[in-house]
Amino acid sequence: MTRTLQTSLFGEITYNPQEIYIFEEGIPGFSNLKEFIFIKVEDSPFTVMHAVAEDMYFFLIDPFERYGKYEFSLSRSAREKLEVAEREDILCYAIVVLREPLTDSTANLSAPIIINRETRRGMQFMLEQSPYSIRTPLFAVEKTAEQKAERR
Repeated sequence: MTRTLQTSLFGEITYNPQEIYIFEEGIPGFSNLKEFIFIKVEDSPFTVMHAVAEDMYFFLIDPFERYGKYEFSLSRSAREKLEVAEREDILCYAIVVLREPLTDSTANLSAPIIINRETRRGMQFMLEQSPYSIRTPLFAVEKTAEQKAERR
């Protein structure tokens, strides 16, 4: 049995209830939102995590694909909450804040979205003593040789 969701971003979306991901504690600042569906944005690095209860959504990226050396350890309590045994059991995303101009957009690497692939349970995990920023530039701006010379 499919359901429909009216969104400002994609119009009407049809989904199956088994596609819902449950965030028992919600997302910090949005604790009332507990159910989400994930929508891959074609021809882009983005996935949208859209709330089922209202027209609220978050743009996400895979931080491992985007930043390469990104790494962290899940706490024991997070692994227990999500019922995670192995790294392969989880999906990991970083919330993105899109800005104008787009080159000013950032990703929150210090509080990734962690999801158990099997149980579809998720949470936003706050890294302790994180070397990462909540405002990591999404796009590295390459400086030309002239700009580098000007800085000398």
